[in-house]
Amino acid sequence: MAAATTSGNDDEVSEVDDLFSRFMSEVKEIEKRDSVLTGPQQIERLTRPGSTYFNLNPYEVLQLSSDVKEDEIKKQYRKLSFLVHPDKNREDSERAQRAFEAVSNAHVLLLDQDKIKKVNEILRRSTCHGQGKCK
Repeated sequence: MAAATTSGNDDEVSEVDDLFSRFMSEVKEIEKRDSVLTGPQQIERLTRPGSTYFNLNPYEVLQLSSDVKEDEIKKQYRKLSFLVHPDKNREDSERAQRAFEAVSNAHVLLLDQDKIKKVNEILRRSTCHGQGKCK
């Protein structure tokens, strides 16, 4: 009977893993769709309620994968900083300034090798805890 219980738990874990994988796939699709947002839409994305926590992940702020190369970081930073720059968004300059600061902070963080190692470790741990597969 214990074997049946263990098998049942394995099935539940497998189902949870599958659901989590599907959820993450959906999130990635949304992120991909959002990567073509206009300046005001990017400002909204970076300043909406809860963005303080969202903006802690520099990859999310710049809409990049964690295996990105330095030249792509710089390219994406230039693109987003132009879109959200307060001088380009005078009608919403206060929120544009906050969005611009989030983009700038993410850029600086991703180019600092010591800090990004810590960020990557935190992200790795949070991902493995979410999937229940930490080592």
